[in-house]
Amino acid sequence: MDSKKKKIHDFLSTHIICSLSTVTVSGIPEAAAMAFTETDDLLIIFQTSNSTRKYYNLQRNPKVAIVVGFDFEQYISVQYEGIAKEVPDGERERISHIHVAKHSEISTKYANVIENKYFIVMPTWIRYSDLKADPNQIFELDFSKKTILP
Repeated sequence: MDSKKKKIHDFLSTHIICSLSTVTVSGIPEAAAMAFTETDDLLIIFQTSNSTRKYYNLQRNPKVAIVVGFDFEQYISVQYEGIAKEVPDGERERISHIHVAKHSEISTKYANVIENKYFIVMPTWIRYSDLKADPNQIFELDFSKKTILP
């Protein structure tokens, strides 16, 4: 893993909640606080009930935006755009184990609820911002072009 991807991964691994934004068929953005899990490949895993607005939105438009972090101690955040794909039933148990490992207290309660569906998000663009560093450390990874921008 290159150093910029590692920096993003290490930051994500210290956080458990993200803001996940989906879009309605009318183009209206909707955001929700979500427990998430990151993988070594910078994929994001989350689960939601099939009765939520986000689930309905994702069935019609899989594009999502995610923000992790930014508090007044670290001044670090990750902005993440990607494509969310529902995990097929045959992969549910494997993905559930990965997610529950990070969120054992919360996710164990919901892991086997049949109405809850897992999603994996593949990044299309990620921006890392550390505004406490001097100078600021900001970089982007554009997965659509497979480039890393300074």
